Amino acid sequence: MQTRIPTNPIPGLPQMEIGTLDEQPMFGDKVVFDPTVRMNCLYVRNTNPVDILYFCSRFQLPEPVVMTNQQKDKSVGVEIDAWRPLRAARNVAVSGQGASVSRQGSAYQYTVSSPGSSAAAAGLAVLDGCFDPGEQRPLMASVGRPGDLTGIWELSIAKLPPSGFVRIYFSTSNGPEATNYITVTTGGWMPGLKQTPEVAAMTRPRPDGLFFYWEGEFQFNADGRLGKQRFFVPLFFNAQRRLTQSRVQADKGPWDPVTVNFGF
Repeated sequence: MQTRIPTNPIPGLPQMEIGTLDEQPMFGDKVVFDPTVRMNCLYVRNTNPVDILYFCSRFQLPEPVVMTNQQKDKSVGVEIDAWRPLRAARNVAVSGQGASVSRQGSAYQYTVSSPGSSAAAAGLAVLDGCFDPGEQRPLMASVGRPGDLTGIWELSIAKLPPSGFVRIYFSTSNGPEATNYITVTTGGWMPGLKQTPEVAAMTRPRPDGLFFYWEGEFQFNADGRLGKQRFFVPLFFNAQRRLTQSRVQADKGPWDPVTVNFGF
């Protein structure tokens, strides 16, 4: 019996790196000498012999991004769709008496009420993020002020050919404009929520919860069909404000990621 060899092999996970640099941040011809600002770099490279398509990823960083290079360093043939912040949108509605929690995609809705009155439903939802993990997770949510920075970002790449790479420099801050975001990632709370058991179960940080990570998925053509592969990269942050990563995984493994929604 003759063994059939696939026309297009299933690709492995791409090379993915992110971390803090020792250099002072520099964008264009300006060097930023500011102790509140740290410079970081992320790098993605396709080490496979086939194209990676529709690479979509979401970052939860320990500090918000204050600056990033507008001209991405990338190889020929790479098509970047977006490198942008994901700000959650606040919505308010009116419902009947009672308390409830519901999930629609990556959107959560919270209902708060008092006896004998109607209830105001307030929620935070990222309306147009390209990646949804598709599962219910512990949640931290906060409403900030206009001008607040966020560390929730998205990188999407339409096409990453073999040996194709993307390198992006960005700086994070722990200055005044970063205070509200850092508060929620270290245990903040969305004001006005009633602590029903359902809300508490979804929003209470777990002792082993992972707040900082990079995750997403990509697609590929294999044997005439379009396949899909997830990835997950745990991120860590030390007292010196240095961002490091663990290995790139095909799924979240033993980690218990906590979703952070931040907006205004």
